[in-house]
Amino acid sequence: MHNLEVIFWLFVFFITAFFYSSTGLGGASAFLAYFSMMKIDYKIIPSLALFLSVISSLTSSIIWIRSGNFNKKTIPLIIFSFPASFLGGKVIVQERTFNILLIITLVSVGVSLLFERKKLEKEDVEEKGLLEWLIALFLSSAIGFFSGIVGIGGGIFLIPLLVKMKFMNQKEASAAGAVFILVNSISGFIGQATKIKPDIYSIAKFSIPVILGAFLGSYISSTKLKPSTIKKIFGSILLFISLLKFLEVVGLIRLTR
Repeated sequence: MHNLEVIFWLFVFFITAFFYSSTGLGGASAFLAYFSMMKIDYKIIPSLALFLSVISSLTSSIIWIRSGNFNKKTIPLIIFSFPASFLGGKVIVQERTFNILLIITLVSVGVSLLFERKKLEKEDVEEKGLLEWLIALFLSSAIGFFSGIVGIGGGIFLIPLLVKMKFMNQKEASAAGAVFILVNSISGFIGQATKIKPDIYSIAKFSIPVILGAFLGSYISSTKLKPSTIKKIFGSILLFISLLKFLEVVGLIRLTR
């Protein structure tokens, strides 16, 4: 890439980490989309996105835990998802398969960000039986496995699951999602690293703006944009990029390097 392109993408990663961290998300889905647009080798894209997700979700995880909203019911879900994410990271997929999974991920995340979920209050949380726990543990493992393959933390899928099943209220689910993203990003990255050597140069280059953006986004909690507005903006961006990737996969357009 030319110098101006590098500067542009570094700025984009900084802004993305800033706003994603202010909403409690890791940003891996956006990082995946950007790396794909930059035409980086698809084999190393998941490890890059996962490493940056570790960086951006670390601060938000600490903040959520210190806030007292982290529910211990999250621990079994993390325990079951951690090895699944590692195994997913070890899976070798062809480029076309990866692009299809990427499109599915971007569309799913984009729609999730665009449409607000109903807030679940503490009094609406229900006690769960063995069957419901088994279902939740299976789904958390499935999310971890899929996330490890594609290169995301999976919190964007876990949070609505916990709210929909009435396991936790909104704040507890968000806290669970932040820690889930951090742990699964680490696990998935390790799995990815076992099959292909990570691109240390790209990791170092993009880590700087992500660290700065995530720190400032978490530190400066008051911003003119509401979290719901931020989510809708990035949801629209991800859907647009997923459309471009779909058109590229079917051969209607060619994204230049």
